Amino acid sequence: ELNNEFNFDFDPCPFPRPDNFDGLDVDWGLSNWVNPPFTGMVKQAGKKKIGPMAWARKALKEAENGKLSVLIFPIYQVRVISFLEDNNAEIRYYGKIRWLSVEGNLPNPALSSSIQPCVLIIIAPNLTNP
Repeated sequence: ELNNEFNFDFDPCPFPRPDNFDGLDVDWGLSNWVNPPFTGMVKQAGKKKIGPMAWARKALKEAENGKLSVLIFPIYQVRVISFLEDNNAEIRYYGKIRWLSVEGNLPNPALSSSIQPCVLIIIAPNLTNP
């Protein structure tokens, strides 16, 4: 359904993630589906976790280059959602989704409940920039 509307051609947060792939370090496609890690990921051993705000900022940067991104976040990510709304993103309620952990396809133990209300955040390309 979403792919019919947006015709995605890139996923900067694929699962499983290929070895040495970092969606924050590559150019994105023209239409991107972004399901980022909500609880943060360690970019390098011993380094600070990279959280959802890094993905939000990257999507805005890609929009400056004429690229569309659709991000999905649980509504508890209020700070990120508010930041993107302040940057002219469209916010759509998407419903309740049962999130599974990447380890074993079981309910995510990092969440108090595996069923979370979620929003889609559509960041349209800024076509005035080259």
